[in-house]
Formats: sequence, structure tokens, C-alpha cells
Amino acid sequence: VILNTREVLTEGKTMVQMGFFVALQSFINTFVLYLIRIYISNVGGMAEVGLYNSGFGMIEMSVGMVFAAMGAEYYPRLSSIANDENKFSETVNQQMSVSLLLISPIVALFLLMGPLAILLLLSSYFLPIRLMIQILALSMFFKAPGWCLGCMFLAKADTKAFWLNEMMTNIVMLFVLLILYKYFGLNGIALGYFLVYIYYLVVTGIICNRRYNYHLDPTIFRKYIQQFVICLAIFVCVTLIKGFLGYVLASVLSLACIYVSYKELNKIF
Repeated sequence: VILNTREVLTEGKTMVQMGFFVALQSFINTFVLYLIRIYISNVGGMAEVGLYNSGFGMIEMSVGMVFAAMGAEYYPRLSSIANDENKFSETVNQQMSVSLLLISPIVALFLLMGPLAILLLLSSYFLPIRLMIQILALSMFFKAPGWCLGCMFLAKADTKAFWLNEMMTNIVMLFVLLILYKYFGLNGIALGYFLVYIYYLVVTGIICNRRYNYHLDPTIFRKYIQQFVICLAIFVCVTLIKGFLGYVLASVLSLACIYVSYKELNKIF
């Protein structure tokens, strides 16, 4: 196909704009995380930075493969139906459902076997970040649906909404994480991520509803609450109920979480 310069500029303008702002946003996000590490090193020392990087890295390594696998298929599929309002919302809801069912067992196992994972992947020196890792794992319940909604901006090539939403999220994240770290240390950092992911999910959901007429499927919301309550109960068992009883209860709940995910995924397949 032979295209003249005018056609190339006209057709490629939106793609270049979106690509530029995605790259710029990625840089800003990296810069914000760098500032957080600088603050931790100045307040808590380099050892704290190492603990923070290790804890965050363990979570990202575990759930990152799920996001990577979904993104490779989900974003192109979503982009291909960006002009079909009904299919667009339906696809987002389907992806949110699948992401929830895939991530729930990972979160449950992390909550149950966090100390064992630390000993296997790191060493006993890193056991103090056990609670931090468990809070970060719980926060994935809010990151996953937020990530699914965030792809709507990219699929629609909505540069303005994407840029403003991501920029505000980074500003909120910087201040929330720095303040909570000052008062609660690394556990405060994990709590900060938990709150920021909730903020991103709520704000992104409102924007997508108003700009793209997106509506959350009530069935997905019920599944979400069910799995989140189970994992929250596991968290309570391993942190507040000490000893053998706590781990027995947490193990039973973990098996229930895995079974529910397996059962629901099997229906979909």
C-alpha cells in the first residue's frame, strides 16, 4: 500500500501522541519510585531500601507474570472492539473476572506461606518484611481490576484522560507512601500501596463510567467480595491467631479460595 506523507501524518498522529504520553508516564512513574527509595535511604538507611526492594520484588515476580500474560492478549483484543460500546464493557468485565480468579490463589498462598517463601527465595534476614509482603499481596485485589480498567484509556487512545489520571495517581502515591513510611516504616509503605490501588480503582472506574459508559457486572462484584473476604480471613488468621490453630484455619481457607477459583475458571473454559 502506497501512502503519501499527509496520510502517514494524519493516521499516525494519534498513535504517536499516545505512545509519547505512555512513555512519558512510564518515566514519571519510575522517577516517583526513585524518589521514594531516596527518602527511605535517608530516613531508614540502605538496609531498609534493600528490604523494600526485596519485598516488592517478590510480589511483582509472583503476580507480574499474570499481568504480562493477560496484557499480551487483552489489550489488543480490547483495542479491536473499542468502537463497540457493549462488547467493550463486556470484555473489560470478563477480563476483570479472569484476573480475579487467577490472582486470588496466588494471594492466598502468599498470605499462608509468606515466611516460607522469604526463607526459600531470600534468607532469614528478610523475615521482618513478612507483614509488608502480606499487605502488598492483599493490595493485588485492587490493583488487578484497576489495571483492567486502565487499559480502556489506551484502547480508546484517550490521551488526556490517561495522562491526567496517571499523573494524579503518581502524585497521590508519592505523598501517601512518604507520609505512611515516616510513621509506620515499611509496613506503612505496603499500606500506602493498598490505599493507592483503592484510589486508582475507584477514580478510574468513575472516569470510565462517565466517558465510556462502562458498567461493572454485579456478578463480578459478588465474586470479588467473596474471594477478598476469604483472603482477608487468611490474613487475620496468620497475623492475629498465633500458633498451630491460626495456620490450620488459614490452610483450610486457602484451599477454599483455590477451589472457588478452580471451579469458576473451569466454568469459563
